[in-house]
Amino acid sequence: MFSSNFNNRILYEALKQIKSRDGDMLKKDFLVVVTGSDTGRYISIDFVKKCLKSDKTVTLTLSRGAEDLSSKEEWMQATGFCGIITESTRVNTLDLVDNHRQIVVTSLTTNTAAKLAAGISDTLTSNLILKGLMKGVSVTACHECCDPDELPFLTKEGNPGYEAIYHMLRENMEKLKKIGIKFISKSDLEGIIGDSAPEKRPAPDEPSQLQHTTIGKKLVSTDDIRTLSSNQNVHLPKGAIITPLARDIAKEKRITFIYE
Repeated sequence: MFSSNFNNRILYEALKQIKSRDGDMLKKDFLVVVTGSDTGRYISIDFVKKCLKSDKTVTLTLSRGAEDLSSKEEWMQATGFCGIITESTRVNTLDLVDNHRQIVVTSLTTNTAAKLAAGISDTLTSNLILKGLMKGVSVTACHECCDPDELPFLTKEGNPGYEAIYHMLRENMEKLKKIGIKFISKSDLEGIIGDSAPEKRPAPDEPSQLQHTTIGKKLVSTDDIRTLSSNQNVHLPKGAIITPLARDIAKEKRITFIYE
């Protein structure tokens, strides 16, 4: 059971990310993608904490491997942040990409790097990265978990396949650079936070809407969407139908639908 301090922290972070009344065209700063690895877990937690401390708005997405390392609840406790999306969350990936200025892959594993280099996007995280690249969104990735020069388990001595594996991994990275991924060191992540230049956000007079809203209806119409504030996640029951006009309005208001 979460402590009262942790619950207060979640409430604080949710309130901090409320957008202004005139924020229809504003986007969240970072879509943080974690594709697994124990090293990547610590890099990711540190980055999210620094983003929140710097008043940056983020969404954290976890691969199945990242969730295997720590449960969603453990990620929430470690980061003090509740805006987490996992493989089991039903979400429109295009809307999610459109709602963010940058995609930051805090840990890009050799597995995900190989998939992306081959044009495969069969997971939530690889799909988000590839969709972002296709739409021209800035994608930055830490290289430590996919760079053959950084992998402690890639052994040279007595390994007849070392040269082939090394060049395969290096080639994957070169392909990803060509399609638009910018590789940086984990030590440079903090610089991304400082370099981010979000649009000026006028402070709302009185916050009235949290970032997460639940609509329990099976048919969502324009009337349901028009009353919502911009830049938030709307939770719907499984199988809910959204009318085409309601979906268009939601896109304009930067609303992301999540099916429970």
